[in-house]
Amino acid sequence: TERQMRALFRQQTGMTLNQYLRQLGICQAQYLLCHSELLISEIAAQCGFEDSNYFSVVFTRETGMTPSAWRQQFEHRGQAEKIVLL
Repeated sequence: TERQMRALFRQQTGMTLNQYLRQLGICQAQYLLCHSELLISEIAAQCGFEDSNYFSVVFTRETGMTPSAWRQQFEHRGQAEKIVLL
């Protein structure tokens, strides 16, 4: 059943399915902030957050930085990776 699957998932990973999906969204957002010029609201939507303000709150709580600060800190690293990949 769904309930058993959720319990097994939590037992195996130590987190709920929702926590895991939110973490995946934050990881994807970190990548997009470094490797794209999308607006933060567009990144929030692509990562499964309907509200960009809520996305910013969750992102800041999970990473210790706002999405804008993350982009500023890592944008040069992202540019260097882009050049290498080209």
